[in-house]
Formats: sequence, structure tokens, C-alpha cells
Amino acid sequence: MLSKRKHNIFSIKCLCLVLLLPLRLFSQLETDSLKQVILKLPDDTAKVNKLTALSNKVQHTAPDQSISILNAAIVLAKKLKYDYGLSVAYGALATVYCNRQQLDSCRLFTDKAYPLVDGKTDKDSRNQKAVLLMSYGIIHHYKQRLDSAIENYIAATNIFEETQNYKRLVFSYFNISSLYTFLSDTVKYEYYARLAYYASQKTNDTLVLLRGIMSVANLHTQSQRYDSAAMYARQGYQLAQKVNESFSSGKFCVLIADALLHSQHKYDSAVFYLQKAYDYTRHLNTPYDESIILHELGMVYKEKKDYPAAIKYFTMSADMQRKNQLDQLLLYSLQELSDAEEKAGNIKDALIHNREFLVTYDSVNTKNNRAKTDELEAKYQTRLKDEQLLLQQIKLKSEQQTKYILAGAVVALLILFFMAYRNYIHKRNLQQQKIAELEKEKLLSATQSILKGQEEERSRLAKDLHDGLGGLLSGVKLQLGAMKGNLILSEEHGRIFNNALGKLDESISEMRRVAHNMMPEALMKLGLQQALQDYCDGLSESQSFIINGEFHGLQNRMDPATEVVVYRIVQELLNNAVKHSGAAVILAQVMRQENNLTITVEDNGKGFNQDEVLQGAGLKNIRSRVDYLKGQLDIQTTPGKGTSVHIDCII
Repeated sequence: MLSKRKHNIFSIKCLCLVLLLPLRLFSQLETDSLKQVILKLPDDTAKVNKLTALSNKVQHTAPDQSISILNAAIVLAKKLKYDYGLSVAYGALATVYCNRQQLDSCRLFTDKAYPLVDGKTDKDSRNQKAVLLMSYGIIHHYKQRLDSAIENYIAATNIFEETQNYKRLVFSYFNISSLYTFLSDTVKYEYYARLAYYASQKTNDTLVLLRGIMSVANLHTQSQRYDSAAMYARQGYQLAQKVNESFSSGKFCVLIADALLHSQHKYDSAVFYLQKAYDYTRHLNTPYDESIILHELGMVYKEKKDYPAAIKYFTMSADMQRKNQLDQLLLYSLQELSDAEEKAGNIKDALIHNREFLVTYDSVNTKNNRAKTDELEAKYQTRLKDEQLLLQQIKLKSEQQTKYILAGAVVALLILFFMAYRNYIHKRNLQQQKIAELEKEKLLSATQSILKGQEEERSRLAKDLHDGLGGLLSGVKLQLGAMKGNLILSEEHGRIFNNALGKLDESISEMRRVAHNMMPEALMKLGLQQALQDYCDGLSESQSFIINGEFHGLQNRMDPATEVVVYRIVQELLNNAVKHSGAAVILAQVMRQENNLTITVEDNGKGFNQDEVLQGAGLKNIRSRVDYLKGQLDIQTTPGKGTSVHIDCII
């Protein structure tokens, strides 16, 4: 008997990864004749459907001709804007490329077909969507992405069950069963194999019935009930011969050979049926199936200990599987090839094939996400149970309709009451918000008036000091200077007189400084940037501290009132830093970027406790001016670690 791994190759020999199969193979002459007849028909949707149906009949025997027919159908469907027919034609074209193992092309045309029916609710479009989901599943199945394959198969099965499309259900159940044979999940592959058989019995379609018989024959093969498998396989073979169906004939020959090999060890008979299977399959252009039959022939010759013949067929099978990227099948061929080479005494070649087997095994192993497959299957079974529960709930629903209507009316009244109450609360909140805004505007207006009055009073006092007291003191200085030239004073009295004149000069300078600070001329004439720079320079002149002024974006003049407020804020902050911080370095920074204005004054002084000084007059003045600018004030300070004041406002 073969080992478990050797037996696994038999578990996939009847894998049915096809969507469309011809009922009868057409000859080249018949195909050309029918094509010409169809092309002469009026350009309508029926013509598209007939072209697509004809292509399906020759997709295995004449794939190039099938592609040509489908291209004609596609051109006409686009012209007629016949989305359903265009989707079916694209899907059939994808199937032709799938049979050739050109999976990228298969994916390309499936992607073109899917959006044309996705979202449509009519029965034909729903079924076509399910066919395309099957196509996606087959692509993933061939590439051993089993989690994605089962996801698409189950999605397709859901639709076929919903539309009661038993012909298609047979194929979807069959493919799901085949997938679980890869995973050696006996319970699930038997479950879906029997579903395929039962679904086939509900149709009068010979092709579908053949697939159901193939499903149950394969099931008995998996369970090593070879007598039952042979009985169903011979029954299916006879039926396939009657309708001239090559694909099924080849599959049943493989199953018969399998039974002869395992139950009776009739090697020559097994070879006979496998050769017949290869003859049926070879002209169908399905390398997947061809490679399996070649592998089977290798297994038979290996059992006969005819190792050169076994190596020949294993090599042919492996070459075909490499070419078509059939890695899952390649694993079995490489292992058997390595074993045959070893038994034939070709140790070097055996090691080479064994090394390739290990590399391929690692690659395949990462693709088989068994956890997700089980999860999706569980979701599918849960959906079936939910549907049964839903049927019971529908019966109860008719008895409870009156209660639901009354409950709905009560809920509607509650909703109306809630909406009315919420509307009332919303209006009240809007009124309160409007009142708060009016109060804020009133407070802001009062603040503006106070600040304006302060600046006007400062301006008046500065003018009086400069023009009045300043002129008077300057006159006194001139008179005293004139008197000095006419008086004869002793040296001591002269020194006292000169000292008095010096004090008078200092008084005049201090008076002018005070007047300038109250209303700096530079602010009015040269703008905020120059006024701030002059103030920083004047404040730090001949002092032990340094004031670094950084002013950017102030070239364009702002509203005069705004410039005065900004100037006063910086002035107050710098005065506080000079008077109270004991800092060696003070930073004054004013930056404007479009409508954003930021003011920052920092020092490295002794800092202060905010709780003790936040209510001071200086900070209150600063806050009122910040509120005037509708800005935000942030003070960061800690005793012994300096102070940072940051103001951010929009002008």
C-alpha cells in the first residue's frame, strides 16, 4: 500500500476547477459553419449570447478559435451597451485562459467582468456574479491561496443557493470538497461531495449529473472504498461516452485506474486506463489534469519497480507543474521522483530533487492559511443556521404585527416629543449664547473706550510735557547759561552753578523720556517695529542687562489703535521684567504671519509665584489689552527659573 503522502496525490485527481464545459465537442467544420450562421444574424443581444455559447463548446478543443469568437461577442456587447452579455463574454474568456493556466490573464478578464454585474439585483446578474466569484476562487485555488479560495467559493455558493441554481451549485460544492481534500479534512470533503451529488440529482442536465457521479466516486476513493468507487466510475464513464464528453471520460478513467491499482494491484490494467485518460485530456489543453495523470503513471510504474519508466513520467509531470506554477502538485512529484531516483541508484539526482522539494514545501506552507479557511466555513454554517431561525421568526412575525404597529406609534410619539424638547433646549441655548456674546461685545466696547481714553490722555499729557514744561525748562536753561557769562563767581560757586545746570539737563532729558514713552513719535511716524526696537535699545542702554528684540512681519502697518495696544503690552512686560526679574538677558519677540500675531517676552530671572501676582494691576492691564485683541495669554514661570509670557491673537 502507498503511504499517506503518496495517497494524497489521488485525493486531487478529480479536482474540478472549471466553470464551463461543452456538452458536445464540435469539429472545426461545424464550428466555422455555426459561426458564419451566427454572424449573419441581426446585431442584437441574442447574437451576443449565441456567440458566447458557441465559444464555450470549443474552449477546450480549439481555444484560439474560442477566443476569436468571444472577441466578436465582446465588440458587439460593447456596441449594444449590453452589460450582462459583456460580463458573460469576459468571464468565458477568463475561463479559456484559466484552462491554459494563464492565471494573470484569467484574473484580468475576471476583473473586467465583475463590475458589470456587481450590485445588480436581477437573477441572471446575481448568478453571473457568483460565476465570477468562482473564477476568483479557482485562481486562488490553483495558486494554493486556500483561504482566499474558500472565501470566494462560499460567497458564490451563497448566491447559487439563494437563486436555487442547482447546476452551478454542483460545481461550487465540488470545488469546496476538492479544496478540503488538499487539507485532508475528511469530514468536510465528504460533506460537500455528497451535497454536490444530491444537487446534481435535482437537474436533468447530463453534464451536471456526470459531475455529481464523479463527486461520489471520488468520495469513495478518498475513503478507500474502491469497489464502490469503481462502480460509480464505470457508470459515469459509460454515460460520458454516450454524450461524447471527453473531460468526464478522462476523470472516470483515472478513478477506475485508481481502484484497479489499490484494490487488485492490476498494474497493466491501471496503465491502460491512465493512458486512455491521458488521451482524453491531452487535447483539452488542461495542464493541471495532464500533470496529475502523468504522475499517476509514474506511481504505477514505481509500484511495478520499473524505476526508469517511473522517473520518466514523474519528470514529465514535474516539468509541466513547474511551467504552470502548480506548486502543490509539484511537491508530490518531486518527492516521488527523489524516491524513484534513490531506488534506481541515482543518489545525486535524488538529493537534487529532495532539495527542490524542501524549498517548494516552505513556499507552499506559507500560503495555506488553514485558520481563515475554518473561520469562513464556520461563518457559512452559521449563516445556514441563521436562515433556518429566520424562517421560524417570520411565522411569529405575522402574529405580532399589531403589537409592532402599536409599539411603533408609541415610539413615534416619543420621538416627536423628544425632538420638540430638543428643539426647545436648542433655542434656549442659542438665546443664552447670544446674550453672552452681547455681554462680551459690551465689555469689549467698554474696554476699547477705556483704552482709547487712556491713550488720548497719555497723548495730551505727553504733548503738554513736551511743549509746556519742556519749553519752560529749556528757557530757564538758556537764561542761566547767559547769566553765567555775566557773573563773576568763585571757583566753588562756579562748580555749584555748573552742577545745577547739569541737573537741569537731566531733568529735561527725563521729562522728554517720559513724554516719549507716553506717546512715542517713532510709533506714529515709523511704525510698530521701529518703535519697539527704539524702546528696547533705550531701555537697555548703559544697563547691566541685555534686551534681544526680534520683530518679524511688521513692515505692513496695522490699525493705529492695534499698534498702540501691542506697543503697550510689550512695554508693560519689559518694564515688569526689568523691575522685578533681576534677569541678565531678556527676549522680546513680536511676529506677524498674515492675520496671526504672537508676542513673546522671556527672561532668565528669578521668576515668581503666579498665585501671588496674577491679581496685580500690571497683569490686569495686560489681560485687558489682550482681551481687546481677542487673544490668549499664557504665562509659564517658576521661582528661580525665569519667566515666559506668550500671547497669541488674530488681528
